[in-house]
Amino acid sequence: VVAAPFEMPRTPLPASALDLLDELQLGKYKQRFVREDLTDVAVLISMLQLGESGAADLRTMLREAGMTLGHRERMLLALSTRAQFDIPMRSRLNA
Repeated sequence: VVAAPFEMPRTPLPASALDLLDELQLGKYKQRFVREDLTDVAVLISMLQLGESGAADLRTMLREAGMTLGHRERMLLALSTRAQFDIPMRSRLNA
């Protein structure tokens, strides 16, 4: 049985990382994200905005949460591409 290819949603990111996991068909990681307190998408996006070191740290955190390489990259792709549909982080942080 071959699974249907995953297609990235073209919608703004949800505020909850747990909802994002569901959207990305990665719900099996929800308990680990709660245990590691990785529940806020804004925090994950902020890490990416720190540049290469932030992205590396985020990859490490996702690996420690038990995500496979492919799943980590799916999450990072969603965070980096879908964030453009959202309110810019600087605007939210200054509000």
